[in-house]
Amino acid sequence: MDLSFLYEQLINIEAEYLGCIILEGSLIDQAVLSPNDFVKAEHRALYQALHDLKNKEKEINIVTLVELGEEVLNKCGGFSYIERLPSIVASVHVFENLQRMIQRSALTRKVMELTNRFNAEARTTLSDEPLKQLLDELSKIEIGTARETLSFKEKLSKRVQQHTEMPTQGLSGIDTGFAELNRVTDGWQRSDLVYIGARPSMGKTAFVINSFLRAATRNPNLHVTFFSIEMGEGQIIDRLIASLGGLNLFKMRNPKKHFKTDDEWDRYSNAIGILEKLNLDIRDENTVQDMRAAVRRNISQKPNHDHIVFIDYLTLIRPINPKQSRHHEIEEISRSLKDMARDFNIPVVVIAQLSRSVEQRQNKRPMLSDLRESGAIEQDADMVLFLYRDEYYNPDTDARGIVEVLIPKNRNGEAGTFIELYFDKETNVFTDLAREVDAL
Repeated sequence: MDLSFLYEQLINIEAEYLGCIILEGSLIDQAVLSPNDFVKAEHRALYQALHDLKNKEKEINIVTLVELGEEVLNKCGGFSYIERLPSIVASVHVFENLQRMIQRSALTRKVMELTNRFNAEARTTLSDEPLKQLLDELSKIEIGTARETLSFKEKLSKRVQQHTEMPTQGLSGIDTGFAELNRVTDGWQRSDLVYIGARPSMGKTAFVINSFLRAATRNPNLHVTFFSIEMGEGQIIDRLIASLGGLNLFKMRNPKKHFKTDDEWDRYSNAIGILEKLNLDIRDENTVQDMRAAVRRNISQKPNHDHIVFIDYLTLIRPINPKQSRHHEIEEISRSLKDMARDFNIPVVVIAQLSRSVEQRQNKRPMLSDLRESGAIEQDADMVLFLYRDEYYNPDTDARGIVEVLIPKNRNGEAGTFIELYFDKETNVFTDLAREVDAL
């Protein structure tokens, strides 16, 4: 066996593990190793430095590491070495696997150390004391990386406390922007991953924009992070202004050319005045890793706000490992999005495209099987919503301007129902319908 190769491999594993923590500082809370578990002295020093930052309640990143001073940095391998570590991380989601490998290696070295000592001592005595000591030391070694957590009694008490602090009125989750949808869902729930699926031209992006705009204008404490991968920020801002101002979206391409009345300019100005007061962050990151970093930054800057994430859309998110099959890429991305919702305890709402199989059926209303890579998505999703406009397929329908919002999956609530909203295609505005809707 080539021990030098194994040693080099372990060094690389340690480096990637430390890179994960630098890349995503919150992982330090899941770090259960001790400095002595690392074989490289510089890695031991860096791991200790990261814990020092945590103990000082400082954010973990390159900047705060530099602030520790040149002497500390040199012990950790120098700034250029530390700066390089995040770039070798394939995915922060391998963190626990890396941690287990490092711990297993440390345990193996510990066992070898104990057995070597036993062999040396056993040669010099007929006593069974060395064997008893060896067995005693081996019995103290724990295999695994289980981190300290609350007892069940403590978890129960914590949840009961949360129940007692809940309001007697209002929503348990974050406002969806629509009364009927709130009635069915009680809002976008924290830690939930929500998929919104539809065929093209059904109004997916418009629905999402209207959802967070209506919610944000009603709740000044709401912070929305919207990752628009498909559209540029200018197009999104045009949609925001058009929705709030009730303006023709086509005219927003060039208001100076197309606006003909003072009323249009007044509505334009009023919309801008409202938007300026909202906590919106429009971004174009296209990997889950970069999205997590942006969301973490927003949460740290506004810790007392309610946070929600919208992503447009799933299949444009770049995978960490593009060499996998598309099925495994979507599976990894979806799992990562669920982790983000759970880790930050926020709703993550993702637009998803549907397969063309919808077009082959007489009934064009979507089903869960129409989701691309539906197995992975359905497994991770806490809620799935579908949008359906009958007039897209049947121009003479009586349901003109009506969008059905189908809810085939709702892990913690009412599923198999639908609501109806009115959709003004000219302005891309969704509004509630003032009537009751029966369950499917």
